[in-house]
Amino acid sequence: METLKPICVVGSIVYDFVMSLPRFPDPGETVLGTRFATFIGGKGLNTAMQIHRLGAPVSFWGRMGADRLGQEVLEVLAKQGFSTDGIRVVEGEQTATGMIYVMPDGMNMIGGVPSANMNFRVEEVDERMAKAIRKASVVSVQLEIPDEANEQVLRLAKQAHVPTILNAAPFRDIPESYSDLADYWIVNEIEASQFCGCVIQRAEDCEPICCHPQIMSGRQVWVVTLGRNGAVLIDSLGLRDVPGIEVNAVDSTGAGDSFTGGFAVGIAEGMNAYEAAQFANKIAALSVTKLGGMSGLPTRVEYIARFGVQEQTV
Repeated sequence: METLKPICVVGSIVYDFVMSLPRFPDPGETVLGTRFATFIGGKGLNTAMQIHRLGAPVSFWGRMGADRLGQEVLEVLAKQGFSTDGIRVVEGEQTATGMIYVMPDGMNMIGGVPSANMNFRVEEVDERMAKAIRKASVVSVQLEIPDEANEQVLRLAKQAHVPTILNAAPFRDIPESYSDLADYWIVNEIEASQFCGCVIQRAEDCEPICCHPQIMSGRQVWVVTLGRNGAVLIDSLGLRDVPGIEVNAVDSTGAGDSFTGGFAVGIAEGMNAYEAAQFANKIAALSVTKLGGMSGLPTRVEYIARFGVQEQTV
C-alpha cells in the first residue's frame, strides 16, 4: 500500500468504561456483572485505528482534554505506532467518556458524555488539517463532533474531489447540507429506521431508501449494517444484500466503526462500493469476536488468516 494516499478521518475520541452483565438493567435496578475493563475508543478514533490495523496510511484529527484520561489515550496510541500529530489536547476540558454494558451474546447498551468532542470548532479545521484533507484518498466523518466542523471538512474534501464517507451515527437531526456533501452514508438498522421514519430490520425493509433523490440520481450510496444479518448496499441499481458471517460474538462495541474503517480502506484501494461493503462486513464480523471497541479491531493478518484471501490493492 505504499502508493496509497492517506485516508483522512476527522472525529471523536472517547475513553470507554465497559461492564459485562448477564442482562441489561431495568430503570432503577442494579445488576451485578462479571467483568469490568477500560478501553480507548470513540467512533472517529476507532475508525482511524481500524484503517491503521489494515495497513493503510491514515491521518486522524480529533480533540480531548488535558486530563488523566487524555494522557492515557496518548500513551496507548503511541505504543501501537499510531500517529497523534492531529490530536488537539485542550486545557480545561474533559476527555469524552462512555459507559458500555455488554450482555453474554455480545449485544451492548451505551451512554456517553461527549465533552471535548462536541466543542470541536470550525476554526480548528485549520490549514494543516485542510492540507491533509486535500491530499487524502478518502475523507471520513461521523456525528460525534458538531455539524459545523463536519460540514467544513466535507466541503474541503468535495472541493478537492476527494470521496467522502459519513458514518451517520449516533442519530440526530442533521442539516440538509450533508446530502450534498457525503458520497457514502453508513448507518446501522436503528439509525436507518430513525432517518427514514420506518422500521428496518432486514434488507427488504430498506426499499424506501431507494426513493431518496440523491440515491436515484447516483450521487449517493447508502450502506445499512444489520448486525449478524450482514448489510445491504443501496445505490441507483437498487438493493444488494451482503450476507452475514457466522462468528462467535463476544462484544459488538465498535463493530460499526470497524465496518466504516474497512469500507474506507476498500474505497481507497479501488474497490467499488459493493466490494468495499463485502470487505468491511468481514472486517466487522471479526471485530465482534473480542471484548472492547478498539481492542477488538482486527489486523490485515487476522483478516487473511480467517478468509484466506487479500483484496487487490492499488
